[in-house]
Amino acid sequence: MSTLYENSDWSKEDMGVVTEPMKIEMIQRYKDILSTEKIGYYRKEMEQKEKEGHPVSYIDMWGLAIEHLIYARKASTQRPNGVNSAPFEVGIPKYGAFVPTKRYGSEYFLGHQLNNLPENRLPFLIGAEENPEALH
Repeated sequence: MSTLYENSDWSKEDMGVVTEPMKIEMIQRYKDILSTEKIGYYRKEMEQKEKEGHPVSYIDMWGLAIEHLIYARKASTQRPNGVNSAPFEVGIPKYGAFVPTKRYGSEYFLGHQLNNLPENRLPFLIGAEENPEALH
């Protein structure tokens, strides 16, 4: 949608003219999703995540692929659906679980922080939320 609003006359033009460049770009991104270059990028990002102390799985690669399809660049600070964030805390209202934003990547057990890890990037959160195995 943000690409749509880059053209100030979008509402006055034929929608096909406005959306065609976006379609072409999305098709190209889809074709590139499993390119050698992208696989190398996914591997590098997952290695960095592991170095930071986070667990790594194939779901992280799925999140990085979604990042490529949606953003075509590295995404960083947004949160996935179902997670509420405020300037000082992040949490899931459904479970009544909230933590300070600076502790968002850390592990907790029974309300106690087990370790202090850096915050996960958006594609890793999307990968966990949009897990292909959960789509049945």
